[in-house]
Amino acid sequence: MIKKLSLNMFALMVVFLLYGCGSQNCNTSFGPVGPAPAPVTHAFSVTVMDVTGAVIPGATIELTGPVNMVVQADANGFYEFRNLPQGIYHIHATMTGYDVFDQDIAISDADKSENIILTKGIVEKQVRLAVVDQDNQPYTESTVHLTYNGKQAKGDITWVAGRNEYYTQKLPVGSYTLSIPGYSDETASFVVDENTDSVVVSLVRIEKNNFVIRFYEEGTTDPVFYKDYVSLNGVWMGQVMGGQGTANIKSFTFPKLSAGINTVYLFWGTPNSCLPYKLNFTSDMTSPMDIYVRSYTDFQYLRTEYDCIELVDESYVIKQNGSIIAENKLLSVGTSRAWMEFRGLAAGTYTFSIPDFSDEERTVAVPVFDPIEARFPIDTVSFARKQLPLKLKIYKPRNIDGTYEEITSGITARIVLQEDLADTLGFDDYPLTYSNGCWTTSDGRIAAGNHTLQVTSADYILNTKICICNDNTDKVAVVKNK
Repeated sequence: MIKKLSLNMFALMVVFLLYGCGSQNCNTSFGPVGPAPAPVTHAFSVTVMDVTGAVIPGATIELTGPVNMVVQADANGFYEFRNLPQGIYHIHATMTGYDVFDQDIAISDADKSENIILTKGIVEKQVRLAVVDQDNQPYTESTVHLTYNGKQAKGDITWVAGRNEYYTQKLPVGSYTLSIPGYSDETASFVVDENTDSVVVSLVRIEKNNFVIRFYEEGTTDPVFYKDYVSLNGVWMGQVMGGQGTANIKSFTFPKLSAGINTVYLFWGTPNSCLPYKLNFTSDMTSPMDIYVRSYTDFQYLRTEYDCIELVDESYVIKQNGSIIAENKLLSVGTSRAWMEFRGLAAGTYTFSIPDFSDEERTVAVPVFDPIEARFPIDTVSFARKQLPLKLKIYKPRNIDGTYEEITSGITARIVLQEDLADTLGFDDYPLTYSNGCWTTSDGRIAAGNHTLQVTSADYILNTKICICNDNTDKVAVVKNK
């Protein structure tokens, strides 16, 4: 009987343990009940700043997610959210005068911090970019890449030849990085704010030494014939190697070739064989390189001058019936620097101008060329030189942070006139003084031409070409350390 009762009691205890708790929290371990584990939380801190890195105090920050809060940044633009459960949160930050900031963040297994970058609402600037190389020479007609806050900047960048500058479309204020792929391996950083109108950027230009170019006749696989000399960018380089026949290809080794637009001119005796060849030289081009030049048999000799000064290396425009048919640079013939030539002009009447330096135009008549008698027509045209306003900004070498500091005093600056112009004007240079936010001449004007800017001081030096032309004479220059 006792054994049977014990079995019944055991059965009742099992039933109680399995079903007796019902919906109540029963402790079936028969031990003491401990507290529930605390949820895992983390801290999340933010700092509110503008695109220049300056903090913005007092911004309103709204956090939504597993926890919802609305707070204000302190005097240092800082706020720390504490005891945040893990999860996905959304940050919404606002400040008067700035665009709204929205971003999702994940709080997972560690404390977290973020910078909230606020940009000015509608402020955009059209900026003039002067991009120069290590010799203070401008990068011309190059493909300039801009990134804005780490992303590709939108809008076109236009090269303005008369100013040796680029114009951008309206850029939002912020931090930018500039590069010219193929021409320079460097990048430069600058900041556009509400007061930015122009920016000076310096990049070291890629150069290749002992670069070989081989010359062929355009439209054929034949080496050029009877072309013995070569010039680069208007500078006499020397004699081309090679001779007649395909076994002796005409070639020239350039001691140094710089990335950019280079003009290669091939000729014999006097330059009456080929058009100048525009070579867009980039870092991916390898030596030896083949180029194809075009020969001519008919051309026009022309003496060009203004104020009785012969013109060389100036940009000209030739029109016929009002339409532009040729644009290039004047090249001297022989060593006298007295004669210019224009190739491929059929017989007829043409209008000749040098718009960067003179407002005048001249009419030139080209007769039928007689190859048997080899009588080349010769004309003389003369132009009155422009007197243009001058506004020059001079900067110290680039700082470590990529910025430039303008020089307003403590230097001696002058513009030395181009060769032979001094005899006509009765003086050989323009002393410059700093006035009204720029360096300029005594009356604020200067004769058009390709002059030389010279700057000296105890710490700095500069001797570089400066083109005064085309009614666009807001210039920039960067000096070098002595």
